[in-house]
Amino acid sequence: MSKNQRDHRPKAFLKPPEYPGGSKALNQFIKTHIRIPEEAIRQQVKGVVRLQLDVEFTGKITKVHVLQGLGFGCDEEAIRLAWMLVFLPAHNRNLRVGRRINLNIPFDGKAESFQITYDWVSDANSSEESDANPKDSNSGYGYTITLS
Repeated sequence: MSKNQRDHRPKAFLKPPEYPGGSKALNQFIKTHIRIPEEAIRQQVKGVVRLQLDVEFTGKITKVHVLQGLGFGCDEEAIRLAWMLVFLPAHNRNLRVGRRINLNIPFDGKAESFQITYDWVSDANSSEESDANPKDSNSGYGYTITLS
């Protein structure tokens, strides 16, 4: 390819705002900070909340609008997450411009939750006297953590 052909390639005049670390980091941020509403878990809501964000030239969010919602508290949670985002400032040929971008926040209807079960364990040979003094007995407790 000659130098003249390279000069004639169209260049993007305005590039969109970029999340620090790219789309993988953005997805990780969403997975880490999302709090699926209890009503959405009970109703097993699955889908995507589509948002429209206005990002000013500094990278800060100035406006959030729901394009397509799910209800059951998912829309409010998606808006909360959007306000937490900060993008890298765009360098668009030294122009200060804001951009409007779309963002999809996925909800899968289930939350990573866990259940802790406590069990009291006591020695079958212990007498009532040793139960009165826990230091002398072979009793204790245990617990089980179940991830779902």
